[in-house]
Order: sequence, then structure tokens, then C-alpha cells
Amino acid sequence: MNQELKISSKSTIKSALKTMAKTGEKCLIVVEDDNSTLLGTLSDGDLRKFILKGEKLTKSIDGMYNPEPT
Repeated sequence: MNQELKISSKSTIKSALKTMAKTGEKCLIVVEDDNSTLLGTLSDGDLRKFILKGEKLTKSIDGMYNPEPT
């Protein structure tokens, strides 16, 4: 698994956006901090949806990602 595509569930929206911009990808792999257990995926669409709802960029991505990725 590409380590650059991993992001902690405790990361912020802004951090996720920066990671997507850096990697050029439109989807990230969300993992737990302590053991890198897969929690789900986070797409640019997921982030846009929450930003348009008025969420602050400093808010954690916890609960924003898809917990059942295919």
C-alpha cells in the first residue's frame, strides 16, 4: 500500500486536502493511528460535501469517510 495515500482518522479536512493535492489522487485510505488498521476511504467528493455544509477546515475527518470501501 502506498504510504503517501494513508491518512489518520484524526486528521483534519485541511490536512486531507493537502495530502490529495500533494499526491494528485482523488481518494485517500483512512487508517487508525496506532496500528494502521483500515477504517475506510475518503474521496474528494466526501470532503467537498462537508465543506459545502459549512464545516471548518480544522474539523477532524472522523465520520466523513466511507467505512465500507469496495
